[in-house]
Amino acid sequence: MKKIILLIMMALMLSSCYYLDVMIYNMETKYIVNQAAKKDGEAAYFVDEYTEGVKAAIKDVAKRPLTQKVKYGELELILPENTKIKKISDNIVDKKTGYGLQIVFNKSGYCTNPGISCMGYYSKKTENSTYELIYNKDIEGLEEIAQKIIKENGFTKGCK
Repeated sequence: MKKIILLIMMALMLSSCYYLDVMIYNMETKYIVNQAAKKDGEAAYFVDEYTEGVKAAIKDVAKRPLTQKVKYGELELILPENTKIKKISDNIVDKKTGYGLQIVFNKSGYCTNPGISCMGYYSKKTENSTYELIYNKDIEGLEEIAQKIIKENGFTKGCK
């Protein structure tokens, strides 16, 4: 009888790993979403208390020259003055105001073009990786900033 109970307990323990994986995945996803909605996150524009501040930051950043050198993976990117790339979500942040812009960099071994019509998608290949720049075309003024960065850093439209 003890052996049967022991076998049942072992079977339950082995089959419960799936739920542990799901729980960890949900926690990671929630963390990423929470980071995106912070003041310096990529989705700050969509948070009511940050929208006006992000709009003002976009107007200000659009006027700045591209002089800020930033290391991103194998690339050395040139960004607008007084901006940086946030470590967690890889979006551009205005250092002056602390607001996040929805211009996001991504590094992968392959092209992940999302095919979403409101998103501008550009890529740059290196020997080992594909780097992507994705931005929201529907946010006024953001395309102007993104296009300057794209041109200065040699990104090409889509997956080329």
